[in-house]
Amino acid sequence: MSTFPPSAPRVNPVQVTARWISNNLHKPGGQSVVEVNGTSYWLTVLRDGGRITGYRLEKFGTNGRVSYDLAAVAGPCACECGDYLYRRAEQADPALRACKHIAGLRRLLADAGQ
Repeated sequence: MSTFPPSAPRVNPVQVTARWISNNLHKPGGQSVVEVNGTSYWLTVLRDGGRITGYRLEKFGTNGRVSYDLAAVAGPCACECGDYLYRRAEQADPALRACKHIAGLRRLLADAGQ
C-alpha cells in the first residue's frame, strides 16, 4: 500500500475591502485607524531606528489581545494570523500568499501613496 504526502490546502485569492478612517502614518508614533473587510483596526508603524520594519494591526475592542504583525522587510510580506500561517505561507503563487491583513495593508498603503 502506498501513501501520498498530504496536499497543501486549496486556497483562493482573498477578496478585500480596505479604507482609511484616519491616516496618521506621517506623524512620528502616530496610530491610524483603518477598516479591513468591515473590521476596525489600529494601524501602527513598527520601526527600528528610522527604518520601517513592519506594521501592526490591532483589532478594536480587544485591548491588544488580537493583533497581527506584518513584516515589511525585503521579500514577501508575512503575517501572524492563522490564515497566513496555516494556509498561505507555503503557497508558491504570490497572489495566494496574501491573507486579508496583507492584502488590506497593501491596498491602504497604495491608496496613501506609500
